[in-house]
Amino acid sequence: MNYNPCIVILTHPNTEEKLTLLSNCITQLKKTKYPIYVFSNMVIKSEILETINGFIYTGENKMYSASDFLDIKKITEARNITKYKSHLTYGDKIISYTPINYGTEKSYYWACTNLYRVAFEFVKNNSYTHFMLTQYDTIIPDSDLYLIDENFNEIILNNINGSFPVDPNMGDNHFNGDVFFGEVKWWNELFNTMTPNDFYTKTFPNWTPEEYFYIKAKEKEGKIKIKIRTNLDEWEKKYYKDIPINWIKENTDSNTRNAVNLYFPNITETGLSSYWDTPYFDIEKSLVISIEPFRDYYQMFVWNKPISKNDKNINLTIRFPNENDLDNIINDFNFELSPGVWNLEYIFQNIKDRKVIIEYSYIDDGQLICNSETYYI
Repeated sequence: MNYNPCIVILTHPNTEEKLTLLSNCITQLKKTKYPIYVFSNMVIKSEILETINGFIYTGENKMYSASDFLDIKKITEARNITKYKSHLTYGDKIISYTPINYGTEKSYYWACTNLYRVAFEFVKNNSYTHFMLTQYDTIIPDSDLYLIDENFNEIILNNINGSFPVDPNMGDNHFNGDVFFGEVKWWNELFNTMTPNDFYTKTFPNWTPEEYFYIKAKEKEGKIKIKIRTNLDEWEKKYYKDIPINWIKENTDSNTRNAVNLYFPNITETGLSSYWDTPYFDIEKSLVISIEPFRDYYQMFVWNKPISKNDKNINLTIRFPNENDLDNIINDFNFELSPGVWNLEYIFQNIKDRKVIIEYSYIDDGQLICNSETYYI
């Protein structure tokens, strides 16, 4: 078999900071002998791309939500049972929450998956046999660059289709996609079986690309190596026990919880890019609302999350309309939220299955923007 490896970088540098990270990533990887290709669903006009083997624009950044494929009952169920919780820490206290728009917000998840798909199709059509895939905000230091050779050699000598770090902190069914290695043909075939509907159905209720890749890889016959930390907390030790018989699990010492350090122990600059940072105001990212059972009542958490210099003041009204004579009357909640401001309120009536209407407004470029959304508890 001919051996023709390459390096794939995935990126969406929509801010100057992210563009700088991409440049730093390329600078380090140029010190290796491997061809480098950058893939993005946005056009990048920068002299840094002149130093690589190719830049491929992958097309429109198509955004979907789970609600494009699943009904409101399934969306509400997913919000209530997903393993992923967000957290706000203040002082020595923590507020844990799941946004009420979970599953209805347009996300980058399918756009991210499509980015992988196009990348594997391209390198296959250009006769590459193996790849290292990395995100643009993972900067491999000089001391670890030689490990790229070692990982390529290992998957070639052992006929491994894919080599991934996994993170027990995320539970089962989760590949870390910051850096991984694999056989081009196998992964191209795998990604050609992926669709948005399949993604939201198979990964219910968590909906992450990392989980989707794991599930799809288990469905496809192949030889996958997973690397997992040895210094696990007791509750983490139960995960990654049930893996396919032809998969290889390698326990690896690591001083950090960053999965990428299982391959490159000296990486300190990884995951530096913030998904939340945008070059414009995005109400779906800035306005956080959570209404969840809490002890014997319901906790309402609202937050105008500070994201960037484009943050806005938000006016918010939350209403629980009466739909039948048995519904308790609940007064409207009104908030004026400056960037960074959050509030907690408590509802002592039973609001399970109740409709809630979220009305918000803000000023953008001198115009009043108003909208409302309907959800169910």
